Amino acid sequence: MIMGRSGAGKTELALTLVERASLRSEQAALVSDDRTMLRAEDNHLIASAPVALAGGVEIRGAGLFKVPFVASATLDLVILLVAREEAERYPGGGIWSFEGIELPRLLLPSLSSNGDSNALSRAIEATLFYERWSPENR
Repeated sequence: MIMGRSGAGKTELALTLVERASLRSEQAALVSDDRTMLRAEDNHLIASAPVALAGGVEIRGAGLFKVPFVASATLDLVILLVAREEAERYPGGGIWSFEGIELPRLLLPSLSSNGDSNALSRAIEATLFYERWSPENR
């Protein structure tokens, strides 16, 4: 789930992540834009879109558009788009909690703070799919 203030680049980043997953023959889909409903289920957080907003996104400067979406998905990671000076260069194991369920959290620079959607996507993909490196686990 991507969170941040209005204009931070949440939709741009989400669409970039979906596009990049498709290029790698992996599966990713948009659940919701603007407003997301969360529920706890079997120690997982499930995200879904309000019925009135399902399948729609706002692309700044262009308007509202229909995009492919899924009705719900289990959350694995929370991304907070923040001002550049608040972003973490080396994430320190941040946690985001909702209804007693904890998820890993990344603080990344908002696109309005000169963040780049491809660069941010790489940080997110690394967190989700790569093994962390250290001298001990080469």
